[in-house]
Amino acid sequence: MVERTVDLEARDVTQGADKDARDVFLKRPLHLAVSESHLSGMLYMYEQGGDKEARDVSDWTPLHMAAHSGHLSVMQYLCE
Repeated sequence: MVERTVDLEARDVTQGADKDARDVFLKRPLHLAVSESHLSGMLYMYEQGGDKEARDVSDWTPLHMAAHSGHLSVMQYLCE
């Protein structure tokens, strides 16, 4: 199976972005929502089956991104 590479923007996260889409850095919409501290987008992507363990080109998961950005509430949610 060939994975699609797409441009992801914050608006895509809540407007039906494919949870498995990846950008050029292999980030999925869940990564983007977490890095932007976009809580509603993160919840939406997670409820749609977004993978909390997905890794980007730097081998970071959404939890790594939340920790790096200091988003405590997002970190707590991802650890549940």
